Amino acid sequence: MQENFKEFKKILEGRNDKKAKKILLEYQQENKKEIIDFIFSEINSDLIQDGLILKYSVHTYFRLKRTSLNDVNPLFDFVTEISNINESLLEVLGYDKMVPPIEEQEKIIKKYFHFGDGIDYRYFSDPRYGLAAACAGWDKEIVRDFLNHCIATGDVPLKYVSENSLKGKYVKLR
Repeated sequence: MQENFKEFKKILEGRNDKKAKKILLEYQQENKKEIIDFIFSEINSDLIQDGLILKYSVHTYFRLKRTSLNDVNPLFDFVTEISNINESLLEVLGYDKMVPPIEEQEKIIKKYFHFGDGIDYRYFSDPRYGLAAACAGWDKEIVRDFLNHCIATGDVPLKYVSENSLKGKYVKLR
């Protein structure tokens, strides 16, 4: 394991959110693609299960693995029901204003249409927030039903983002 991998592993074991975020942002800025496999294995290990370190690790993995803002293949690398991983993947779509090919848009909408249904909005926000934001630049015929479904959920931030996406407007995300 390279020296910087060891440093990151130590940060993970200590569960230091701030240091993890800092080093993961450095990996992104320096485009350190050599760490992709290591991050993927750590995300899928028992070491990172939830929280900010998982979120930042997933964001870093997605951003380093993709080849462009149209490449959503890293989204399909994870076959998991872990909500935090899927939510983090969807956040990258919205924050980075990713616009995948039509076939991929259909696949993503189908996979995540009901993701988050039944969440208690008193305690959690809807995990489709990032996806709804990305939809501003996607094909309106593909995303219309999804966005209307999001509007009907009752989650205020999701409703706001979805209404603007229906108009083709990106909004500043939290």
